[in-house]
Amino acid sequence: MIREDLYQQAWGVVEIDFQSYFISIPHEKLLKLISKRIADGSMLKLIKQTLTTSIVKQGKITCKKVGVPQGSPISPLYSNIYLNVIDQVWHSRGYPEKLSATLHRYCDDAILVCRKSASLALEKFTELVKRLSLIINHQKTRITKLKEGFNFIGFYFVKSKESNKWQK
Repeated sequence: MIREDLYQQAWGVVEIDFQSYFISIPHEKLLKLISKRIADGSMLKLIKQTLTTSIVKQGKITCKKVGVPQGSPISPLYSNIYLNVIDQVWHSRGYPEKLSATLHRYCDDAILVCRKSASLALEKFTELVKRLSLIINHQKTRITKLKEGFNFIGFYFVKSKESNKWQK
């Protein structure tokens, strides 16, 4: 799907990096999203318990209110539930058409394939991210011309100069 999108007169890509994503997901907002799909109170209580793992630091026990447990098999699911809101809002606001920028995301890896202003697309994406209490890592987020190539989820995409075709 990304390859097809790149053929649609795209000139650049915004490579997006979230700052400390897994440890910055607010529990309250995540639980609110989960409770839209799960009504069973005992199940929601169990989910909350998986999030609020205690930490012992210098003899003090603290309950975490932010972040999903690193290394937990359920953490990738929680992260996708949380970022799914960005996917939904991006499409419901018509940004693929209005901004000529298509969002592709896998867990916390995201790119915007741009046909017009990549800066404007990144600005709108950043606004959505702020509403979720997340932060874009601007040192690792960058706008890349397609002929320079980019990496996304383990694949390298570059537009070949000689044949005007895509290499993966």
